[in-house]
Amino acid sequence: MKKILIIIAIIAISLTTMAQENCKINELTFSNEQMDNSLKFNFIAPLTGYTSFSFEKYLKPGLNWEVGVGFIGFGLNNQKERNPYGANISAGLKIFHQNRISKSFWNNSYIMPELQISIYNERQYNYYVYPNERRNVCAVALMATFGKEVIYRNLFLVDWFFSIGYSYSTTGYDDYYFGFLGGGEEFPISFMGGLKIGYIFGNKK
Repeated sequence: MKKILIIIAIIAISLTTMAQENCKINELTFSNEQMDNSLKFNFIAPLTGYTSFSFEKYLKPGLNWEVGVGFIGFGLNNQKERNPYGANISAGLKIFHQNRISKSFWNNSYIMPELQISIYNERQYNYYVYPNERRNVCAVALMATFGKEVIYRNLFLVDWFFSIGYSYSTTGYDDYYFGFLGGGEEFPISFMGGLKIGYIFGNKK
């Protein structure tokens, strides 16, 4: 869990640096109206033991929906001590802040009510007490995701975000549930952050 918190801190520092840079406004678009569909890859997920993709669809100015799927156990850090395998699914509705007059950095920032569900099988943590014993885990989180999307030349996008909410798991412990950090029964608060890179297709001219 400490490694994940360090990764999130690095993301936050990187995004702060990006916000302070003088971006070329004529190359960047701060409006969801310039996209129809996008396929995104969660750049941070493989470092935490799973690989995640999401699909985002334009509904109307200022409103998109997004669904995602993650493959638990497929990543650069495969959590060998837990040896998990399973899936994470997510769904949410993005509500954008947009101002056609101002070129504020906060244009195209968003809030998204989001549901996250992780279902997987893993090895018991205490290997000496439960040698070779495995368990099924189901974890659910209802989160508020705050983020920002920037579209580059109507072809690529960068989406960074931070989420906080409530969670429940069948284990009852605070843990990393491959998609979010979930608290235990006494403190059922969940949170997560990330960075997605996306390709836009069917973009509006």
